[in-house]
Amino acid sequence: MPDVFISYEHESKSIADNVVSVLESRRIRCWYAPRDVIGDYATSIVDAIESSKVLVLILSKTASDSPHVLNEVEIAYQKVIEGNLTIVPFKIDDESMSRAMEYYIKRLHWIDATSKSLEAAIDNLYEMLADILQIERVPEPAQAGNLPASESGNFEGRRVSNQYHRITALESERLRVQKELLEDFDRPVYDKLLAGRENLAVLDLGSNDGSCLMARLGDAPQVSSILGLEFNESAVEQANREHGREGVEFVQCDVEDRDRLNQTLTTYLEEHDLAGFDHVNVSMLILHLKKPFQLLQRVKRFMKPGATLFVRDIDDGENLAFPDEEGAFERVFRICSYLETSGFRESGRQIPGFLKKAGFKDITLEKNGLTTIGLDQDERSALFQTYFSFIVEDLMTMASRHPDDEGVKADVEWYREVFDDLEEAFHGDDFFFQVGFMTFTARR
Repeated sequence: MPDVFISYEHESKSIADNVVSVLESRRIRCWYAPRDVIGDYATSIVDAIESSKVLVLILSKTASDSPHVLNEVEIAYQKVIEGNLTIVPFKIDDESMSRAMEYYIKRLHWIDATSKSLEAAIDNLYEMLADILQIERVPEPAQAGNLPASESGNFEGRRVSNQYHRITALESERLRVQKELLEDFDRPVYDKLLAGRENLAVLDLGSNDGSCLMARLGDAPQVSSILGLEFNESAVEQANREHGREGVEFVQCDVEDRDRLNQTLTTYLEEHDLAGFDHVNVSMLILHLKKPFQLLQRVKRFMKPGATLFVRDIDDGENLAFPDEEGAFERVFRICSYLETSGFRESGRQIPGFLKKAGFKDITLEKNGLTTIGLDQDERSALFQTYFSFIVEDLMTMASRHPDDEGVKADVEWYREVFDDLEEAFHGDDFFFQVGFMTFTARR
């Protein structure tokens, strides 16, 4: 769920990008088009406004004349009347606004970006939003170990290479619990993908120790061969040791190394006399990639016509926790948004765009959000561990990388102090939680 909806006219997109860059680097979650659109454009806009707490209007003469911007402001205005939303105009020129726009915003408090630098105006905007949202102030990125402002203005800059990946004992246990929890979540999707098919050659990207892949497809009668690619060499050794057999093998490969990937896949297909792969699996990998689109585009070339694709990843914008009167769970979500070793936590919303640009067809959102509804206490424990257990290690890594960042230090101390309370609240009968796992399928 976003904190802020950014309304702007396309000529002002560079300013909107800067606003989003700064706000998100200081842990205010933003929604703006076209970055965050999923599915039907108009429906996505309406849903985002209705789920936001604030609409920031990048106000210019062209914006005030834009029917699209006016539509967004009108929807937001109705929420203002209901007491569920605040509109904050961010004025970027001295031109007169249209009478239609004046009707909605003339009595509102503005941020005037025409009389000061853009940087100063955005800082004023942040202060106002922090008051409205009632959140703790976060130091500016230049003073803290959060995402640098120069890197956070676009998704490419905010993504990192997958080469930091590590497997500790705690992480191995978390992945094991996650695998078991997601089996029922995934099963209907795999049943649909496998129905009526046979002799499938499967490619799995980001296999880790192979356990998740094998639990889903290892014994499927429709599958004749499996190739798993994984960056971590020790995980590959474990996967081959525990799951390797005739028709199943795991290979160490950095999937973002174009030449290595092409060589690995070409060699495999030639050695097995295959024209291509019938199914490709990409589970919890996109968030760890620097350039996901390029990978999907390259892999598509090795798929047979009509081959299927399964992609599951995370989007923390879909996370929900209720009740959360003290804002503790919301603070955890904000912490996750800046951790440098937990991957890009808004990957789910990008997947449809990546797939469409790569030329995939029949793109379908199969699953959106795993919730506590219907879970027994053991399953709730598993869900809690899946989402919350990794944060301690990642916060400690952040603290060691940025020893002078007081904000990170404060989050480490706070998280250690409230962890047990979070877990207890999570098991409450009236507590509802949704973690933003998003699953998509597509065809070549």
